[in-house]
Amino acid sequence: MAKKVLVYDAEPQIQLLIKTILDRVGYDVIAPIAPDERGILPNISNEVGKEFAEGSVDLVTTCLKGHGGSTVITLAKGFRVPILIVSGWSKYEIPPEVDGYIEKPVSGIELIAEVERLIGKPNDETESGITF
Repeated sequence: MAKKVLVYDAEPQIQLLIKTILDRVGYDVIAPIAPDERGILPNISNEVGKEFAEGSVDLVTTCLKGHGGSTVITLAKGFRVPILIVSGWSKYEIPPEVDGYIEKPVSGIELIAEVERLIGKPNDETESGITF
């Protein structure tokens, strides 16, 4: 069974890019709600909280922009899920409780390497095998 990554970004095109990259290498990726134009996820606690409560999320990628990013971080930490920040913010502005950081613009190679560092390959027995 593939490891599950929950992807949130206030910029829908970045959310789609991250989802596409991780899908291609074999992760089970969920991006349950698209953020609105302000980067806010409606009812994020209900929608995303269900995934965390079921214990099925292995990693969260999120940005820091808007209310949604901070809500995702709070939920993930409450369920002890590792957090990878993907942000244009300075590395020094990143909250200390996160587990990884990638600066925008996103590089597919860097994203895959950081996800593998945090949770391993998509399936324990597979190699990613994707080149960019």
